[in-house]
Amino acid sequence: MIRTIPWSISAWAVVTAACIFTAPVAAAPFEACVKGIRADVLKAGVRADIVNAAFSDIAFDEKAVRFSRTQPEYRLAIWDYMAFLVDDARIADGKKMMQAHEKTLRDIEKAYGVDRSILTALWGIESDYGRTKGDFFLPHA
Repeated sequence: MIRTIPWSISAWAVVTAACIFTAPVAAAPFEACVKGIRADVLKAGVRADIVNAAFSDIAFDEKAVRFSRTQPEYRLAIWDYMAFLVDDARIADGKKMMQAHEKTLRDIEKAYGVDRSILTALWGIESDYGRTKGDFFLPHA
């Protein structure tokens, strides 16, 4: 069964990612970034009530921004980073997850045009297939 991601969660993810990686650590640029992304989301056709709900609790989180800039992909050379993230166990886990979630991944690929292998690889890198969870509440970060 496909689980759809509510627009509010998608909007939070887009806003957080865009603002963390583009705005300096200051509230004013963050607010400008949020305002611009909010306008883009509305222009893309997301209903205003959904956008308002999704953006209502967004707040600048200096700790989240600081942590985002110390991630291994920024600190390590590419080969060290790859060795850190990609090993035989993670590849084997990825293959198992692709089999276990074949229909869902295929449906996502069909609906959004993102290759299921890329989705699975990102899932493995970002959370070790759900084993690692962060302690930041993404919508508020």
